[in-house]
Amino acid sequence: ASWLHVRDTLRTRKHQGEKVLALADYRRLCEQAPTVLAPDTLLHYLHASGDVFWRSGVFDSQLVLDQAWALEGVYALTQRGAVLPFLRRHQGHFSLEDLNDLLWQNRFGPAEQALFIELMQQCSVCFEVAPGRYIAPDCLPERDQVAAKEQKEWRGLQADAHLRLHYDFLHDGTMRGLLSAIGKQAGPDAVYWRYGCCVADGQNGVSLRVHCTLLPVAGGTGQPGRIDLEASGPKAVELLEHLQHSMQQSHWGGGEPRAEWLKGAEQPGRLAHEVPEHVEEPSARHEQNQPFAQVPRAQPAREPQRPLVYVSYATRGESGTLVDALEKRMPAEVDFRRDCSTLKSGDSIRRFELEIGRAPHVVVVLSARYLASPHCMRELTSMYLYSQAEGQSFAERIIPVVLDDAGIGCQLDRLAHLGHWIRQKTALDEAVTKFGAAHVGQTTVRELQDITAFLSYLVDSLTWLADQVMPRGFAALEGENFEPVLELLRRRLGLA
Repeated sequence: ASWLHVRDTLRTRKHQGEKVLALADYRRLCEQAPTVLAPDTLLHYLHASGDVFWRSGVFDSQLVLDQAWALEGVYALTQRGAVLPFLRRHQGHFSLEDLNDLLWQNRFGPAEQALFIELMQQCSVCFEVAPGRYIAPDCLPERDQVAAKEQKEWRGLQADAHLRLHYDFLHDGTMRGLLSAIGKQAGPDAVYWRYGCCVADGQNGVSLRVHCTLLPVAGGTGQPGRIDLEASGPKAVELLEHLQHSMQQSHWGGGEPRAEWLKGAEQPGRLAHEVPEHVEEPSARHEQNQPFAQVPRAQPAREPQRPLVYVSYATRGESGTLVDALEKRMPAEVDFRRDCSTLKSGDSIRRFELEIGRAPHVVVVLSARYLASPHCMRELTSMYLYSQAEGQSFAERIIPVVLDDAGIGCQLDRLAHLGHWIRQKTALDEAVTKFGAAHVGQTTVRELQDITAFLSYLVDSLTWLADQVMPRGFAALEGENFEPVLELLRRRLGLA
């Protein structure tokens, strides 16, 4: 039969190493088998039989041929090795870079990683709160651990509407799915716990609080529970009705809940088995009718934000002493970020280095120790690359502080700094040759890549730093009470 030919062809392509197949390619394959008159029906059968994984809209509607490969990536967050402890330590927050470092270790390319993270989100294993930033609901802290944050977010409000949904069986998938759907809309500034959240839109005066509670099992086989939805602000009842309707559309399982309005409905305390009927709205508001589209985005009330200024420096020796003194002179309206006051136990040093690299304003304290430090060089190289290796753009983000031992006064001085990193790269290359590329690990490869970048951009970045007018040396700057640095900083920030 022709459908067997289609199935066998898919199996062959899987064994040849293909992971996914575009839906258009599948349809062309069916066209080559004339007796396959219903390719969509066959596709549903192939999915049900386990030959492929396919769901409309997931993976851009591609067919997953190798399901073991997909599951390995999708259920990465459940691994008990390094991943779970990391997620719990970071209260469920992670990035693709974290997963690659901890688990994938460059075994999958960017396209495959994007497919994995998409399927994770479809399965509510995680949800995206900001570009490239995700939360795993199962690894969030308990509610009492974030009680202070919740109270601050809720601001002592009285709910204008309160809807309680009673479940005879409150499925884990329902709790994860609800939190994921809300979190995707609410963003990174909401307060999350396992399983609930508090969202305050300070700019529009709307707040939402959601909490799932599992109840004692009383003789039955199911796990009863309830979900409390509270809202404060304009159209609070409309918001909760929208959430109730969205949940019914999502089909997470666990049966239809009994809806009890505790506050905000025309008849508080009434039970409703049906979702209230909604009047059809004009097509201009169609987007607002999409599931969970009306969930507010967490954002503080409009307040003047202090401009961020980072400092990149070698922590030991004269540099650290200089930064201590400079911090005391920093204007109160500036949010001054340095490693020792920003990083906490368990935070990633490398991530902070990249954060400095992306910052719009950085005080760079150059010293001999700085130019020999891989951490400092990673920050400097990131700043230069984030400026797209365009010197003027780089110079406009940097406030240079050059100590006496930096040695960047002329081109020959600047070229001399390459020697240290050439020796470091040669030593690493020899180690890779000695121990074998298969054994040195991805971290060694990444270190080599970092040093290669240092060598490519060091001289140009130092030349642009040396070109800026600024007193040189600790004594000269201290003698002027750091005013040249502060004056340039105030001018860049528009505070002058």
